[in-house]
Amino acid sequence: MSDILKILLVEDNKNDTTLIREMIYDDVIKDVDGIRYELIHRETCGNALNYLAENKVDVILLDLSLPDTSGLDTVKKLMERERNTPIIVLTGLDDETVAIKALQYGVQDYLNKNQINSILLVRSLKYSIERFHNLTEKERLIKELKEALENVKTLSGLLPICANCKNIRSDDGYWMQVESYLTNHSDLNFTHSICPGCAKQLYPEYYKKKVDEEKRHYPRKRVSFSALVSTSNSDDKASLQTGLVIDISLGGVQVSIPGAHKFETGKDRKTGNISITFTLPNSEVPVTIECLPKYVLRSNRETHIGASLVDTDIDSYKTLQTYLVNSVA
Repeated sequence: MSDILKILLVEDNKNDTTLIREMIYDDVIKDVDGIRYELIHRETCGNALNYLAENKVDVILLDLSLPDTSGLDTVKKLMERERNTPIIVLTGLDDETVAIKALQYGVQDYLNKNQINSILLVRSLKYSIERFHNLTEKERLIKELKEALENVKTLSGLLPICANCKNIRSDDGYWMQVESYLTNHSDLNFTHSICPGCAKQLYPEYYKKKVDEEKRHYPRKRVSFSALVSTSNSDDKASLQTGLVIDISLGGVQVSIPGAHKFETGKDRKTGNISITFTLPNSEVPVTIECLPKYVLRSNRETHIGASLVDTDIDSYKTLQTYLVNSVA
């Protein structure tokens, strides 16, 4: 809002015009908030439109009863030609139905001439201008959003893709990489990296070195967790036993099972693996890790198993890692 607030008054009644002018230039509101008021007066809707065709104002005060138009038609005619300026309706009639209709057409306020004073009038002027600017900005943002959504490229339907190399066949029959196809048919841009599974397969020596470094970073921790121990061999009598996790680290675990049980050690991960399920403190979700026995100590009282983790990429390993980091710290 500029330092000078320009008001266009469309009013044919001389007495009402004088009254509005006195309210606008009242000493009570003079230079309030550093704003000065300039009142431009026109007696007919036609004269007002002619003025607006060549000049700009901040707000319009509109009487509904004019020589060339009356009632809500006055609002329609002015709003059809002037959509960028807030309008306040002035009337001597206390008609709520007309007031609601006028607001539905888009006017910012509806004032009864017999019930206003200088303070109420100026307040309505300021509020109407601010409200109108907010609505205009909201409409602009909605329009930009709709245009942006219309410009978004989308893919739909069946997409021919190779089951082996994952290349995609284009509409003209050529096979191309999936990122090339999506770049051409959408607004996507690709960045490339290697997931942990592929890194483990492509760079086994580097991956093993990284895992070993993580294992050394967190020392073993003596614990006492009840656990269920199962083997991959369904013929084994110890296929499901209740044991106790007595030692834990990122590299593996040590488990004690009451009684003497047969567990074979070796490098065969398909037949020699065991699964250990237990619950960490402050957690209600059981953790299940798959391990490969490295050594087995037996006595009549217990079977002691030392095992290394088979897959350190699973969520269970991450849960175990979080526990160790917090407890060691």
